[in-house]
Amino acid sequence: MAGGLLDDDPMIVRYRELGVGVDNVGMGVAPALLVVDFQRAFTQGPLASEHTEAALATTAELLDCARDVGVPVVFVHVVYEDEDEIGAVWRAKGRRMVECVRGRAGAEFDPRVVPRADELVLEKKRASAFYGTSLDESLRGRGIDSLLICGTSTSGCVRATVVDGAARDYRITVVGDATDDRDPNSREATLIDVQAKYGDVVSLAEGIERLRLAARGPDQEGGR
Repeated sequence: MAGGLLDDDPMIVRYRELGVGVDNVGMGVAPALLVVDFQRAFTQGPLASEHTEAALATTAELLDCARDVGVPVVFVHVVYEDEDEIGAVWRAKGRRMVECVRGRAGAEFDPRVVPRADELVLEKKRASAFYGTSLDESLRGRGIDSLLICGTSTSGCVRATVVDGAARDYRITVVGDATDDRDPNSREATLIDVQAKYGDVVSLAEGIERLRLAARGPDQEGGR
């Protein structure tokens, strides 16, 4: 069994004793790097965290690697045409979502992690990057079978995307160092849950190694 970032966590150890989350899912033969909601509404101002800067820096390293080895990169962010699109739940629970209306600064990608002109960019209205978007269709059209995921918030939009991606049988890897959350406890609990139930949680170093192995192809020693 391949090692993971959380292999020694007491909860993960206990889960595995119960037969939960025993094996890592690893990578498929055609991954993509998916960047979730690293936009100004969540990376700047009161919704940012003490970990935001580090998560952005780590994501920038992942982007450099993916682009260098030719792994496709996909960006998703929350964009509304007007405040009515936000929906009743998020209007009640997340009043700052109004910053994600098109034309407002919060809808823009953080300048430290911006898409290139040839990279896929999708807009979404809800937590999951799959809900109400063409993400699944776009990935399958490109032959993508696995995702390395980074972004914010770990307990919200990242988790929802992970769950929906796993439900569609994508092999999921979350680069824990490249995720952020306003509450560090929520972030940690979510990463443990992902490792136990939905995919693999890895460090930046292992995420980069997985990208490089993907570029070499499945027949290389140490591949998937």
